Amino acid sequence: MPPEAQLELFTKEGEAREPLRTRSLDLAEPRRKKPVAPQKPRQKTYKMPEFTQQDIHDMMSDFINKHPERFRR
Repeated sequence: MPPEAQLELFTKEGEAREPLRTRSLDLAEPRRKKPVAPQKPRQKTYKMPEFTQQDIHDMMSDFINKHPERFRR
């Protein structure tokens, strides 16, 4: 049955019925969309300390002197 004929059957005289739903309303309000999860604050990036080559050499020398059993051949 064409929509015009349905409109004539189901409306009273002088009354025009609005459609129950329109496509534009469906697009504007999605019904089953999940709520947005709150974002967690990001962890700050670890920043390496500034060491010179001499600092690294000194640290390794100290470690070798403290733990000679690890470096015996």
